[in-house]
Amino acid sequence: MELADVLRGRRMVRSFSEEPLERPVLERILGAALRAPSAGNAQGWDAVVLEGPAQTAPFWEATTTADWR
Repeated sequence: MELADVLRGRRMVRSFSEEPLERPVLERILGAALRAPSAGNAQGWDAVVLEGPAQTAPFWEATTTADWR
């Protein structure tokens, strides 16, 4: 399956695998995201790459409610 096919079939996901992405895969995903359109190319964005429970746990704690988790 090609990355473009995956992006076309994307959907909201709230259940994530703990399996790490290989570095080249991560770089392809971020590269594709850089080319995503925005209104007049005026909307900036930031990407955060978190690796492992030591980084993801504080993120979910800060950005979600206990009920959502």
